[in-house]
Amino acid sequence: MAKHEIDLGLLLWTIERGAKPEAFGPGRTVVQLCLTDQIAKKRHWWVLNESGRCELCLEIPDQNVDLFLEATLPDMIYVCQGDLTLAQALDTRRLRAHGTGTARKALARWLSISPLAHVRSARAVAQGQDQ
Repeated sequence: MAKHEIDLGLLLWTIERGAKPEAFGPGRTVVQLCLTDQIAKKRHWWVLNESGRCELCLEIPDQNVDLFLEATLPDMIYVCQGDLTLAQALDTRRLRAHGTGTARKALARWLSISPLAHVRSARAVAQGQDQ
């Protein structure tokens, strides 16, 4: 991924606008995202899922985090674009997910990975590499 393609704001907007809060069922669910390669003030983000809405929070909305996700910014972008499958990211620990079993099981549905996720990146094919 080229440096100009690594965009924190776009990732957060993609998650907030594309996530499916109903994946967690009724009630309030808090997802914390820790981007391990970011400076302290840009490292932690929270997404509040409630009443059919996802809302990005700059501060923890309450003390109960249901799902904690940890990855580098590029790896989280790869997952959200579908260039790195969720299963691969979890298996290789490029993405770590901690939380209730119900929340972890809902992760793939909540992220609402791009419908083109199964299509390999043309750049990766041309360069003979995978993410």
